[in-house]
Amino acid sequence: MATGTKGSALKIFKEMYLNESDKLYVFGDNNNDLGMFKVADVSIAVANGVDLLKELANETIGYNYDDSVAKYITEKAGI
Repeated sequence: MATGTKGSALKIFKEMYLNESDKLYVFGDNNNDLGMFKVADVSIAVANGVDLLKELANETIGYNYDDSVAKYITEKAGI
């Protein structure tokens, strides 16, 4: 089994760099993002993502081709 996955990388990143009060947000659209969703504090799927990912997500936003991820980040950051 491959150990160099998005989820395993984020787990290491979270352990090394984030405090308990920090939240890790991830965005995804396909099955290869499932590992990230398991590690993240907040998982966000785009509307054109696969159904399984949208079911597991804390939130679903608009389509990726509508710049929904950038808009979400901008709105959350208050920019």
